[in-house]
Amino acid sequence: MQADLRRHIGQARAIDPKMAEASIAEAALLPVRDFHARGQAISAAAAQKPDDPIILDILASNLAASGYLRDAVETASRAVTLDPLSPKIRSTYITLLTYAGSFDAAKRELRKAEKLWPGTASVADAQFRFHYRYGDPKIARPLFEDRANVGGRGPRLIMATREDPSPIRVQELLNFVRERLRNMENPSAGIGFAILAFGQFGQPEDVISTLLSWPKTEDVAVISEVLFRPEFTATRRDKRFMMIAKRAGLLELWQKSNEWPDFCSEPGQTYDCRAEAAKLG
Repeated sequence: MQADLRRHIGQARAIDPKMAEASIAEAALLPVRDFHARGQAISAAAAQKPDDPIILDILASNLAASGYLRDAVETASRAVTLDPLSPKIRSTYITLLTYAGSFDAAKRELRKAEKLWPGTASVADAQFRFHYRYGDPKIARPLFEDRANVGGRGPRLIMATREDPSPIRVQELLNFVRERLRNMENPSAGIGFAILAFGQFGQPEDVISTLLSWPKTEDVAVISEVLFRPEFTATRRDKRFMMIAKRAGLLELWQKSNEWPDFCSEPGQTYDCRAEAAKLG
């Protein structure tokens, strides 16, 4: 598959050596931990085509995964302005508003999308993403059942625990998550769910210890976007978060670009990101 993509990129470059879409394709082939090179490639494509909503949509998602939620939301908003009739692009905007903690704005945009494209897959996805973690789990449940083929005990436990966040129910969920992570044949497939559950239900120590000891640093990079969501504030305010960022490849991006993520300047931040990064080399 990668060989085919490289061949197509070569063919595109032969026609137009500066094709922005080829830069986007090249970014997808980069190692997952190379946030710096990927960001440069996508940003260069966006600079070439600043009014291309699809490229801006890709840029917004990459900014979010790199810790730049404010820029991500602004970029996604511009993409919606350029293509207001795309449910996919508006879904990205709603999702990024949600993950940036702008819940009221996300609700407003979700209501607009529900009126414009009722029943579409993109709108259903945005509805589920919002209500599953932050909105009404009773709304999320039927959306999940419509899209679930088999299994799904984990998401169902999340929704049940959000409906009844009693200590007993929370502990039941956490026990399930820890046991599942220990016994999965392919743990890489379960780390994202586990980290999200630990973050959502107030277990920053589990988040930190899991990510610092996880054997595959590529897995840490893959789930980087979740670490900048509101429920991981306590995790980010622990100095060890910078060690996690280094394992993911994010620290290299921030140091090379000298563009530090949003949380470094947020009220309540407990340490100097640059100083801690310098200690880690």
